[in-house]
Order: sequence, then structure tokens, then C-alpha cells
Amino acid sequence: MYLLLRPSKLGAEERAAAYALPAHITPFSVLSLLRSMEQDPRLGFPADRREELATTIHELERRCFGPGADTDGQADLERLARDWVTRAS
Repeated sequence: MYLLLRPSKLGAEERAAAYALPAHITPFSVLSLLRSMEQDPRLGFPADRREELATTIHELERRCFGPGADTDGQADLERLARDWVTRAS
């Protein structure tokens, strides 16, 4: 009976492994990663963290796809993706 009612350890492991850096860091891949996190209720981000994530997504869209887009921000993209993957773990 204990085996059926005991808490599952799998949930924490699944959550920790749910997000990883994209194999190819591009504005599209990082934006996709961040949007997936934004829509994932399992992360349990508090309201202020969700707001920060939404702001980050908006700034990334503006910086990479808006007028005068920055096309040379590879290191910033990787740093941004790594930061949010760490927060989601």
C-alpha cells in the first residue's frame, strides 16, 4: 500500500529536466523557449517572476525583430536563455 501512496520523486526530476538550452541559439529558439516557460503552469513562478518573463519576451522581440534590430547579440541570447533555464530548474 505504501508504494501506491508515497509521494512521487519523478515530478521534481521532470520539472528540473523540462527545459534546457536550445541546441542552436538563435532569436527564434530563445523566444520559443521563453514562451514555452511563460505558458507552463508547472513552473509555479510567482506573479512578479511571470511579469519579468513577459517583459523579457517583449524586450527580446523588440530588440531582435523590431525596427533597427540588433543582429549581433549571440552572447546575450545565450546568457538570457541560460538565466531562465536556471530559474526554471
